[in-house]
Amino acid sequence: MKLVVLGGSSVASPALVLALADSALEDVEVVLVGRSADKLDVVARASAIAAGSRVRVASALDPEQAMSGADVILNQVRVGGLSARQFDETFPTQFGLIGEETLGAGGFFNALRTIPVVVRYARMAEQAAPNAWFVNLTNPAGMVASAVSRATKLKAFSVCDIPSALIARLSKTLGSDLEWDWVGVNHVGWLTGIRRRGTRHSLMPQAMDAVAAWPDWPFAPEDVRVMEAIPSSYLRYVMYPHRYRPETPRTRSRATELLDLETDLLHQYGRLQSASPRAVSALVGQRQAHWYEAVVAVIRALGQEEPATLALQVPKSGAALERPVEISRSGLRNRPPWAPVPRDVAAWVSTFETAESLAVEAILTGNRNQAVRALALNPLVGDWAVARQLVEAVWPQAD
Repeated sequence: MKLVVLGGSSVASPALVLALADSALEDVEVVLVGRSADKLDVVARASAIAAGSRVRVASALDPEQAMSGADVILNQVRVGGLSARQFDETFPTQFGLIGEETLGAGGFFNALRTIPVVVRYARMAEQAAPNAWFVNLTNPAGMVASAVSRATKLKAFSVCDIPSALIARLSKTLGSDLEWDWVGVNHVGWLTGIRRRGTRHSLMPQAMDAVAAWPDWPFAPEDVRVMEAIPSSYLRYVMYPHRYRPETPRTRSRATELLDLETDLLHQYGRLQSASPRAVSALVGQRQAHWYEAVVAVIRALGQEEPATLALQVPKSGAALERPVEISRSGLRNRPPWAPVPRDVAAWVSTFETAESLAVEAILTGNRNQAVRALALNPLVGDWAVARQLVEAVWPQAD
């Protein structure tokens, strides 16, 4: 399998190679594609050490040439780097809004900057490797996958580790061999059902008791029981907006910490000589790139005949809904839902899906008025006057 990684100069890329080397996959070639030759060289050398003898690692500066003959193209491009993420996480706070790079105003800013660039890469991929799978990690993941699907004929979808991480954590209490149902969009999803495989007995009451005992769980147990579905962690911004809206504008964010970490990791990667994969693992562990577990699960599934059920964001006519999907060498097949979706959860999903669909259309067509409508509908903005101000402030950056 030839796996091409767009945005391969990320300091997290060695974690992907480690995860691939630790998997049962065989004969995998990873081509890291980046724009900065110096940064790419440092990351590629660290990745080669992480690979050991199980994975072949190469690097390239020409994305179109690198994508030729690819089986899977993994997009993790961060347009504008972490400095742009800093803007996404701080600028909305000037309007009294939550500063977050994947949701609300910050997610829109991110999409406005990211979608045109990723679509250009996707059109290159369509020419260089028309039969490749285009697997997207770049946030806001659902909107990016939807834009790629609208602009090209690539087999594109997004993957996020949040559903699989929640289910894996629950399995420590409930046991393995679980079936589950999930519905949502990127970072806004609900576990609507969980049961032992082959049975119809719901384990949702036990699952709710389990999450209520987690010390880092951001939701009141009684609220989850009333909802009758288990929300993903990002829904704390939706369920408790007044708790997370800033009282004063912020100038520092998670991106600030990551900028410092990136500088430190690049320095430490550069000092590696003939170190072992364990040494690279210790370094890259500081980035906690847990999302690569979901990526490796996707890559493994694409190489086997027996389908695996994973939560994927697959674009359709609107935005990319996140649902359980059967994935194998033969392709993707939506798995019919079996758990009932509470009516209010369905309404939330519809609202977010529509807001994201409007935003993608606005960005692809340059329709400023539709961008205002998208932000006004978004539950984390929800104000026409603020939506207009936000679009006026950032739209020229896309010209």
